[in-house]
Amino acid sequence: MIIVGEKEVENKTVTVRRRFIKEQKELSLDGFSNEVLTEINERRVSN
Repeated sequence: MIIVGEKEVENKTVTVRRRFIKEQKELSLDGFSNEVLTEINERRVSN
């Protein structure tokens, strides 16, 4: 789940919460896109 509220807009970040994991991470937009691309590439390699 990606959260973009007033705080995130002000900080130019997104807050990310993964399914079944309570911990939330606040990431820059670049950081978020890098994490998504890394996860996609790792799944391609492992399949």
